[in-house]
Amino acid sequence: MYISSEDDHILRKLQPKGIWYLTVLGSLATTQREYVALHAFHRLNSQMQAAILQPSPEHFPKYEQLIPAMPDCFTQNFVDHLHRTFNAPQLAAIQWAATHTAAGTGGGMTKRQDPWPFTLVQGPPGTGKTHTVWGMLNVIHLVQYQHYYTSLLKKLAPESYKQANESSVDNVTVGSIDEVLQNMDQNLFRTLPKLCPKPRMLVCAPSNAATDELLARVLDRGFIDGEMKVYRPDVARVGVDSQTRAAQAVSVERRTEQLLVKSREEVLGWMHQLKTREAQFAQQISSLQRDLTVAAAAVRSQGSVGVDPDVLLARDQNRDALLQNLAAVVEGRDKILVELSRLLILESKFRPGSNFNLEEARANLEASFANEAEIVFTTVSSSGRKLFSRLTHGFDMVVIDEAAQASEVGVLPPLSLGAARCVLVGDPQQLPATVISKAAGTLLYSRSLFERFQQAGCPTMLLSMQYRMHPQIRDFPSRYFYQGRLTDSESVVNLPDEVYYKDPLLRPYIFYDITHGRESHRGGSVSYQNMHEAQFCLRVYEHLQKTVKSLGLGKISVGIITPYKLQLKCLQREFEDVLNSEEGKELYINTVDAFQGQERDVIIMSCVRASNHGVGFVADIRRMNVALTRARRALWVMGNANALIQSDDWAALITDAKARSCYMDMDSLPKDFLVPKGPSYTPLPGKVLSNARGLRSGGPRHRSFDLHMESRAGTPSEDDEKSSAAFSRNGSYRPFKPPFENSLDDFDQELNIVVIFVFPNIPCYSWCCHSKLSKHFWSEILDYSVRNASVGVHMLDMFAVNRSDKELGFGRDEQSSIWLG
Repeated sequence: MYISSEDDHILRKLQPKGIWYLTVLGSLATTQREYVALHAFHRLNSQMQAAILQPSPEHFPKYEQLIPAMPDCFTQNFVDHLHRTFNAPQLAAIQWAATHTAAGTGGGMTKRQDPWPFTLVQGPPGTGKTHTVWGMLNVIHLVQYQHYYTSLLKKLAPESYKQANESSVDNVTVGSIDEVLQNMDQNLFRTLPKLCPKPRMLVCAPSNAATDELLARVLDRGFIDGEMKVYRPDVARVGVDSQTRAAQAVSVERRTEQLLVKSREEVLGWMHQLKTREAQFAQQISSLQRDLTVAAAAVRSQGSVGVDPDVLLARDQNRDALLQNLAAVVEGRDKILVELSRLLILESKFRPGSNFNLEEARANLEASFANEAEIVFTTVSSSGRKLFSRLTHGFDMVVIDEAAQASEVGVLPPLSLGAARCVLVGDPQQLPATVISKAAGTLLYSRSLFERFQQAGCPTMLLSMQYRMHPQIRDFPSRYFYQGRLTDSESVVNLPDEVYYKDPLLRPYIFYDITHGRESHRGGSVSYQNMHEAQFCLRVYEHLQKTVKSLGLGKISVGIITPYKLQLKCLQREFEDVLNSEEGKELYINTVDAFQGQERDVIIMSCVRASNHGVGFVADIRRMNVALTRARRALWVMGNANALIQSDDWAALITDAKARSCYMDMDSLPKDFLVPKGPSYTPLPGKVLSNARGLRSGGPRHRSFDLHMESRAGTPSEDDEKSSAAFSRNGSYRPFKPPFENSLDDFDQELNIVVIFVFPNIPCYSWCCHSKLSKHFWSEILDYSVRNASVGVHMLDMFAVNRSDKELGFGRDEQSSIWLG
């Protein structure tokens, strides 16, 4: 760290006067990438620009009016395979994606004929979204490469068959295989990029977990070609955070490091082998070209009139075989030349006086791996890395999974890489992007591009057949969130009831009205806990395990979820003995937000709130949907009905539970099942269940949300109403934890706190405090720090803080800036 002489007052502040703590609140790398992409918006494909800025209903696709025909390049066997592998809604989405791709890669289309550049696929919980995306990637890749090989074969053939004298340079057309091969430099001249650049696809998601899940599916299953053979496309993974073992195998960073550690002898030996193979390929190309010339001469001399049809067929088959062989050999040679180009980068390291630059070499190698991949997997944030600016050409198609969890500005980096078509897959009825700033939330900064298109009237293809939830669990979410459009698959309908359903306390869906619980704070926390609910969750769990053992049933996976982190800690304390046992391996306890995208056989939810002070973000309808759709076989919700009905949505759930006999109050429980009573909650006058609204028609209420959520991967972030810790959306931040157990008010020692905001090569502003911490100090200091966020540029305004004994005074101190070196 460098501090100039003008900043001596900072050094004076940093003199030790007790215990100091220094913490980095988070990285601004993602925000910086979004900022750059926003200012490069004019570089997007023109149709994408128009669609994003002014989505026009006359350009929207008509999904409900027709299902497009399968692309002509699909064989009947492949079409039959699709019908066997995917249900009707999934197949419709795949067909639209294939047609969309075919339209985008076709030639000769005018601007007026260009289709709407986005395909929207909504995947509610349990509908096989990942499976569908895998199918989409397969058909998109197949369509792209059918177009590619058709164009390549035309490039390889025309002059050999059309020119009277194929060996004459004067008769060669620019861009033909003859022109390319005649001028072929044996020292690393690549044939294919000049003939016909390969199509490329970018696949990304907001989180590493979602990105790696799709990548693992492609690596494990591969793709199916038109002849029903499994093939594996050339893929690359950009970004190293939280990668699985499968992802690391194709990581551009890891593959680069493996090259950089090679010795001089290894590099030179490998180069010698590759040059030998390249020479062999060159000879094969020359031989095949001569064969094509001879075949063309035969066609000229024999013609087609009066020639036996069998002879014509054999002649055409011979020509096609020669062209396919030539294409394969040209591709093989190109791959050799790519490897040689990488080794030349390494070879310079061992050459005297070469001025080898390690970082430059690393960047070039990483770009080479990403540049040659047919499909690149990365997160939406990492698509804004400098690596992508080094690529020689961008991407034809972008597929964004979990698109509803990315802000609109967040998806600009992948869209700015040259794609003409984009498939957005997600569910706006589940949790959106994490945005901490209240000002940004008011301006709908968390709203995704998917949701805005949907609000503008753009139709989406709904994956409506669900494979996860018991019908009784599915019933309310389907009617309340998805207009009753979700249906149960045969596998769900035909699954026999669990034996433990016979116990009235263990039915598939129950709302337990915990009237004796009490919500509470702990220390200076702004989160909530309800110890009575936590104890009741333990009682229900123990009762389930006792019943399962008595019936001789197998293991059952159980998830216990809650909206609040303080309640999470409370649950972990109550379940401590279970978690440390063999039985605890099948038990998972976490927040609702961290559980998005996961599922378990049984879900127990603790709602926590039990007062007349409202229900906080428990009322958020999208968090509610996530919580209610995680269970496969049983869902048991623990909550205080009188408190929860302060939310219209929860009032609807409780009314529905009563109507379907899925409601159970404390008086209905066995006496030995109850836990000691806590102070009961008396509802506000006039707010009773009879006033609850009925089921609404579904769809999100269009209002601003001030959400504080954890990412799907479960990375640390505060998800409570007045959260003060979730600065980083990429999960890089770990909350500040002083080394003492009690609340900050109980800590007598005087503290000096400095928090430095890190932004590469930009002056950073420090927070300084020299006094005892108030119990809300951290929440106040962080709340002020994000107050200046705005739509489009989610930057943090940074202040220096001087705290008096009575109040916090905030002001921006330009003199307190420091440079990080």
